Formats: sequence, structure tokens, C-alpha cells
Amino acid sequence: MAFFDIIEEQIFIAFTGRVNVLSRETHRYLGVIYLDSGAIVGANFNELLGKRALYQIIYDANNNEDDFTFVVEPEVIDSGLFSFSLGFKELQIEWLEFKRQYDNSKKFIPPKDLRLLVKDSFIESGDPVTLNEFKVLTLITQTSDVVELYSKASIHEYEVTAALVSLRKKGALTVLKGELPTE
Repeated sequence: MAFFDIIEEQIFIAFTGRVNVLSRETHRYLGVIYLDSGAIVGANFNELLGKRALYQIIYDANNNEDDFTFVVEPEVIDSGLFSFSLGFKELQIEWLEFKRQYDNSKKFIPPKDLRLLVKDSFIESGDPVTLNEFKVLTLITQTSDVVELYSKASIHEYEVTAALVSLRKKGALTVLKGELPTE
């Protein structure tokens, strides 16, 4: 059964519990979607939480439908797990916007062989940055490798890409090809 069919059914019956996301091949736990009285109230997937996790589950399930299995498990949900509340219509509308942004960002993903460094002059200037730009800058100080940057990010791939494009426009980054220079 497709992801949206399962979720629509659980929302329709005002389900309270969890929908576990498992690997179809290994049955390994990958994530969970929490529902309370037919509203989606939380999710986690890999290292993502909340709506970010929910949209990543949907994106991955739509693109790799044969890779996932969903197991519905009735359970009392702790209100501490609530991070939002979505009905089916809101989910569909927000999902379409997420998918649009995700698909549009793909053409701006930097090549995998690039290394990124934060310019000292940008840090010294104290120019304002968004939260996602700050997260990306922090990651760049930990790793200059583009592939590693994307894999370690706690935000979606399209958000990393948007932050990198914005930081590049602000003159915050030095882009190098290949290995980093040694001092």
C-alpha cells in the first residue's frame, strides 16, 4: 500500500498511534510517524525530526516505494512528541511545496569534488546569516568536503543547497577543487 493511502486511512479513522517506517528488505526500523486522533503530530527519520522527517519519509517513499514497508501500531502517544498537527489536506499542500523546493534545488547542488572554506573576512564582517546558513557554516568548519557536508546536515538537502547558494552570493565561501592546501 502506498504511503499516502496508509496515512489517509489512519487520518480518516482518527487513529492514535505510530506508523513505523521499516526497510522492506531487512525490516530494520528507519523512522516513525506519530498520529493523535487522526492528526499527524510528529515524525523522525534518520536524524531528522518533525516536519523535516515527515517530508523526507514521503520523498523517499515516493521515489523508492519498493524499499519501505509501513507498520501501523496503535499506542498512546506522549504529548511531548507533538511538534505540529497536520490533517490530510494540509499534508498534501505542504508536501507539494516541499517537493517543488526540493526538485528546484537539485540543479544548484555543487559538484562532489569541491571543498568549501569559510572566508575569514566574512566572519570578521559580522554580516547577518539565517539559521540554515549558520548551520551550514558550522558544518563547513567541521568538514570542507561537499559530500560529507550534505550527509552530516540536520536540515534537508534542498535547505543545505539554498544556504550554500546564499552564502556564495554573500561572499562567505571559498570554493576549491580537489584537496585542501596544506600550510
